[in-house]
Amino acid sequence: MRASPEARWQKAKKVVLDEIERLGEDCHPRNQTLLASFIQCPHLQQSALVISRAVDAERHAHSATPLAPPPGWLPPLV
Repeated sequence: MRASPEARWQKAKKVVLDEIERLGEDCHPRNQTLLASFIQCPHLQQSALVISRAVDAERHAHSATPLAPPPGWLPPLV
């Protein structure tokens, strides 16, 4: 037996209203991904930028020549 048109309409209406409520609460599945969280959170973006710059600086530091300390600042290297 098929559902009446009124019952199908009520079911569709409930689905749509539930979806609107989930969007309003920001509980939509598309907003629950890691990328969506990253895009929405400036603190995560700033943290990623700081880490990226630190890794880049460390990479450049390995190719640089070390500077000698001024005389008398460190004990002599043996």
